[in-house]
Amino acid sequence: MNRRLFLGAMVSIALAPAPAFAFASKASDAVAKAASEAEASGKTLLLVFHASWCGYCTLLDTVLEDPACAAILEKYFVVYHLRARESKPDKKAQQLEGADEFYESLTPDRTGLPYMAVLNGKAKRVTDSIMPAGDNFGFPVEAVELDAFQDMMRKGAPGMTTEESRKLRATCVKIFRRRS
Repeated sequence: MNRRLFLGAMVSIALAPAPAFAFASKASDAVAKAASEAEASGKTLLLVFHASWCGYCTLLDTVLEDPACAAILEKYFVVYHLRARESKPDKKAQQLEGADEFYESLTPDRTGLPYMAVLNGKAKRVTDSIMPAGDNFGFPVEAVELDAFQDMMRKGAPGMTTEESRKLRATCVKIFRRRS
């Protein structure tokens, strides 16, 4: 290939607009892209807001990473973590632009972390980790929280079996006990 043709091709590639979803620097764009990809794969998006300082976030990640739980979740969800509410400058710098505002747009005032929301392909909330009384169960520990967690999982993934949701619940209990 001659040099001019090669350089012309490189300039054309460099000047071509990138797809809108190629590099999502804003939290809302990243979530919209993840929700769209989840829908394209026949799943819903399980959006998990977390922070480095949050102990329950670490426990939830342990559940989500458990091989048996991960296999269940992969059948129904695309799991997407979004860092929010960081306070230290180095950790805050790792947040996507608008992450705190996006978090606040989904949650009531007294919501802590972790916060989970199941979103459809249009990035609209299907269900979340807010219980009927308005509290966030975050990492479910008490029976009422575990019930709400199971309900959220089943609403977010209607095809999930009772056995699968019980496995997720049992793993939460096991992980919490191991910590105590």
